[in-house]
Amino acid sequence: MEIKNKNYLAKILKNRKFIALFLLFFILLIAFPIAKNAKKRYSINKEIDELNKEIGRIKENNQKLTKLVSYLNSDQYIEEQARLNFGLKKPGEKAYVIKNNNQADNSDNVQDSHGDLNNNQNGEKISNPRKWFNHFTKRKYYGK
Repeated sequence: MEIKNKNYLAKILKNRKFIALFLLFFILLIAFPIAKNAKKRYSINKEIDELNKEIGRIKENNQKLTKLVSYLNSDQYIEEQARLNFGLKKPGEKAYVIKNNNQADNSDNVQDSHGDLNNNQNGEKISNPRKWFNHFTKRKYYGK
């Protein structure tokens, strides 16, 4: 019986189909972990690239903020703010202040010769497109 098993085993090992199937199984057994590692490496490299781009953006933003801080700490900025906010001037300079005489810059109070442009005859607000219509047609349309 042992001789018969050895002959049978030898016969199987000499069979080309069996050898091909065995090699295919062995190759697949090795290929799956390699493919899994390659996929993992690709995703890690992609994440590294994204993080490097983010580092570049942060460095650029940091440089802008550093320039802004250095400007805000400069004498030029301090002098500019003193002139604008506190009305200060250098010795020998003359400062002039221009005042508006009772002119309201508020667009809610605009009126023409026919009355209020922002409200219709009933006191309701007029939409911006309606105001443009009134302006270009040179007539008043107070409908809804």
